[in-house]
Parts: sequence; C-alpha cells; structure tokens
Amino acid sequence: MEQVKKNGLTLNQAKSMVDASIRDIKDGFVIVGCYLRIIREDRLWEKYYSSFREFLEANYEKDKSWASRCISLYEQFGKEVRPGELPALAEPYRDYSASQLIEMVSMTEDQRQQVTPDMPVRRIREMKPKRKQEPEPLAEEPATEIEEEQIPGQMDVTDYPGVAA
Repeated sequence: MEQVKKNGLTLNQAKSMVDASIRDIKDGFVIVGCYLRIIREDRLWEKYYSSFREFLEANYEKDKSWASRCISLYEQFGKEVRPGELPALAEPYRDYSASQLIEMVSMTEDQRQQVTPDMPVRRIREMKPKRKQEPEPLAEEPATEIEEEQIPGQMDVTDYPGVAA
C-alpha cells in the first residue's frame, strides 16, 4: 500500500498531477506560438504599439527571440487547427519534453528523425552542428596570458554562465 502524507495524495497521484502539468506546459508553448503568430502576421498590435517587439515587452516582458521560439514550436510541432479549435502538439511529438522540442526547432528533419523521447537534451545539442565563431582579429603584439592561482574552495565563475567575470 502506498504511503499517504498529510496532503492526502499518494506518490502516484501527485506524479500524475505533475505529468499532466508538464503536458499542459508543452501545449501552452504551442498555444502561445499559434496566437503570437496571429498577432504578428495580422499586425493586431499596430493600433496600440509601435512594433511587435514593443507589444511583447509591454505585455509579457519578453523579447522577439522568445516569441520566435514559441511560434517555431507551433509551426514545426503543432497540429493544424481550424477556427475554434485549441492548438496542441501533434501526436508524434507528445512524448518529447518542452526542452527537447526547443532544441529540435533548429534541426533539420533528418536530424530530428534521430532524436528519441528518452534522449537527454545535452545529447540533442551535441547532434546539432556547431556555429562557426568569428576569428579574433590579429593583434600587433601577442598578448601574454596571466596565470591566476586557484585558491582551494574558490568559486570558478566559468562554471556559472551569466556571472560577470
């Protein structure tokens, strides 16, 4: 018999709620993408905002790259809907996580065919071609790199992206 805690739920019941919420999140991205595409393409923002970007910032505190990802998720993985229907993920993609789908947006169809629902996001990223980095301009004199001493217990800021070095 499963243990029931003070909230009255068993592990299986609570897990089922988490699983349903995760499905809702994935469908939510697709729904958002569908309606953002309508707002953008039909220029529904024009009467109140000077740009789609301004609309996004004012209403969602998001940028165009976020909107583009949501729209791409809908266009590539959503099922076609008729007026009055609610957008959702197409059946072949229901078992993938939102993170996996976001990584798959920029992949070719051949690459996507190699991705499985149990594949870690890290592995999916490794399948994508690396972006070419711009070569650094040649300096007149070679710069010498200063070796910094690592103090035991000291945090390595390179392990924390977003922390200014």
